[in-house]
Amino acid sequence: GRRIFVAARKGTCGCSGALRGDGSSLAGLDRAPSALAALGPSSPTGLQLLSLANTTTSVANRMASLQSQSVVLSNSSIPVAISNLVTATNFLGGQLGTYLNPLDSCASALGRPGYTSGYYYVTAVPDPVKVWCDLTTDGGGWTMVWKTYGVLNHNTDVLAWPTGLGGAGGVIARSRDMMFAFTDSSNAVSTPWKFPTPSQFIDNTPFNIAQCSYIWINATRIADGTVTTKLLRSGWGSFNAKCDDTCVTSWGQICLKSLATPGTAGGYLDFPMYSSFNNAAGDHCTRSDTGAYTSVFCSIDLQFTIFVR
Repeated sequence: GRRIFVAARKGTCGCSGALRGDGSSLAGLDRAPSALAALGPSSPTGLQLLSLANTTTSVANRMASLQSQSVVLSNSSIPVAISNLVTATNFLGGQLGTYLNPLDSCASALGRPGYTSGYYYVTAVPDPVKVWCDLTTDGGGWTMVWKTYGVLNHNTDVLAWPTGLGGAGGVIARSRDMMFAFTDSSNAVSTPWKFPTPSQFIDNTPFNIAQCSYIWINATRIADGTVTTKLLRSGWGSFNAKCDDTCVTSWGQICLKSLATPGTAGGYLDFPMYSSFNNAAGDHCTRSDTGAYTSVFCSIDLQFTIFVR
C-alpha cells in the first residue's frame, strides 16, 4: 500500500517517526490523545494530529477488513473454483486450440509461443474435435487421426475415421501429407514414413477401403530422407508370413511392398506393417520387410498410428 510519513518535533506529541501501510507503526498513535489534550484540540497542531488519528484509524480498519477477506479467500474451495473457471474459460475459447477457438489443424500451432506437442481442438465437421498434435516430428504440425489406443485385437475391418476427421471438409481432406508410424503410450513416434495423402483415404480408412487394396505412393522415410515409389498394400485379406504374401478372404494387412506385382511376398525396409486387425489372433505391429508378421504383437508401447499434415 502507500507509505505515509509524518514528522513531528521530539517532545511535541511523542509520536515522531514514520507510519507505514503494513500497520507496524500504528502502535505509536496510542499517545496521540494525551498529546492532543496538551496542545488543545482547537490549535493548528492539535487539529492536524486529530485528522491524522482519524485517518490512521480508517486505514487500520481497512487493513483488518482485508485480513478478514484473505482468511475467507484461503478456503480450499476457492482454488478449486478458480481452476474450474480457468478450465471452462479455456474450453470456451480462452486461447487458440480450444473448443470455441479451434486450430485449423495442428500445423496452425507451429511457431506460437507456449505451444508444444499435446491435445488441442481442431476444426472438424460438424464440430471441433480434440486430437493429439505432434509439433516435433519432421518439423511438426502433424494431426493424429487414428490410433489403436490400447485395443490390441480389433478383430474387424470396420474401422472408420473418428467423427469429423474423414470425409469432405474434414481434417484429412484438408491435409497434404499422411504419416504412418508406431507410437507408445505417451504418443512418442518411432519409424515414421510420410507420403502425399491418398484421395482414397479421405472417406475410407486403410482398414476398410477394400479387400486387397493397392495404391502407388511416393514414400519418404523421415529418419534419413530415403525416398521410394512403391505399392501400399492395405484393406482386408489373408496372407502368409510376409507383406502381401497372397491376399484372400478376410484377415487384414497394411504394409509397403518391395515388388510391383500385387500378391507377391516381400515388404520394403522398416515401413510400418500392421497385420491381422480383422482376425481374433491378435494384432501385429512390425516392419514391412520382416520375414514373419507374427514376430511382434502390438502393445501399449507399440501401436499403429496415422497422422496427417
